[in-house]
This record gives sequence, C-alpha cells and structure tokens, in this order.
Amino acid sequence: MKLRMTESLRDRVKAMADQQDVSVNKFLVKAVENYLQWKERTPPPTRVVRRPVAAAVAESPSEDLLPPPAGGVYVACPCGSGKKYRFCHGGKAK
Repeated sequence: MKLRMTESLRDRVKAMADQQDVSVNKFLVKAVENYLQWKERTPPPTRVVRRPVAAAVAESPSEDLLPPPAGGVYVACPCGSGKKYRFCHGGKAK
C-alpha cells in the first residue's frame, strides 16, 4: 500500500523512525496499531439533544401570560425560567 504524505510529514516520520531505530513502515504500522487501541478504549462522544424552542415555551412554569417587565422584552422573564421575556412568556402574546 502506498501512502501519500507531504514532504514535511515524511521527514518527521523518518526522523521519528530513526530515533526509535526502526524502519518507516514498521513505525507507521505501530502508530496505526496504537491509534486503533486508543480508539477502542475511548468512548464515543455523547450527543446533546436540543429541544425545539416551541416545546421549551410550552413547558414554562406558568402558562398564563405575564405582563412585560419594566425593562422591556429584552430582560429576563419574571417567571424565573432564565430566558428573555420575548422568548418565554412574551412570545405567547403574538
């Protein structure tokens, strides 16, 4: 099998193989083996499932329409959800 690699990478691989006193092919085989062993030990990354915004608005603590806060629609919602008023209870007014 022929591998394509840039000259700088080829030089780095050759230097590392010479440092360990092995051939370039043996060095690359060992590197791939080490990678595959690491890959088997490492669990896959967990995926974060995001809820749609509409579902988040429907699940807000208080379902009645709250009056806009004194600072306008760009401040935190008074229901305590931590969202901006316009994305929480202010969105239901439309």
